[in-house]
Amino acid sequence: MGSSYYNFTSTGYLNSIGAEPVLFDKAIKSNDFSRFGGRYLLDDLRRGDHLDKIQFPVEFRITDGKYLRDVIELRCVCGFLLSDRIINLFEQNNLTGWMKYDVIVKDKRGNSIPGFHGFIVTGKNPGVLTNPGNTTDFYRPDCWYYGAVCSQRVVDVLKANKISDFSISLLEEIDGKIVFNRILIK
Repeated sequence: MGSSYYNFTSTGYLNSIGAEPVLFDKAIKSNDFSRFGGRYLLDDLRRGDHLDKIQFPVEFRITDGKYLRDVIELRCVCGFLLSDRIINLFEQNNLTGWMKYDVIVKDKRGNSIPGFHGFIVTGKNPGVLTNPGNTTDFYRPDCWYYGAVCSQRVVDVLKANKISDFSISLLEEIDGKIVFNRILIK
């Protein structure tokens, strides 16, 4: 029996605090459609591309929601900011295929919300389940624009620490199609 792999996304609770990058707003208002004008910021961050062209820390402002959890949703594109708690768990358990980046998170009044980091999946894999045994604990399949895959080790760390802020679905290939079977972490 091979290793199990899972779709890794945040739960997307609508009552959780959501945020968006300030740079993205500035780029839209300026009508700057250039490659590095800011409109591609989240795509680049999510994929770990062009990081040398991005000014860190990236500032995010809270847009909606009322409950601060270990995950702050990025409403304008698939992604999230993670708390110190989750980052520390990932580091302590030597999970691979990811990196953090510095952020400034501000509430609607401009007050800082400390203790969060941006999260980038840096692991890459040609397919969803193609040769996953040689890959990292987190990876992005070449064929997926959004989302990421995580290993059983990640699920075990989340379960052991009762972290339920992620939507985790077991990935299986049935008749040549990838099937998602959601599991609950409580």
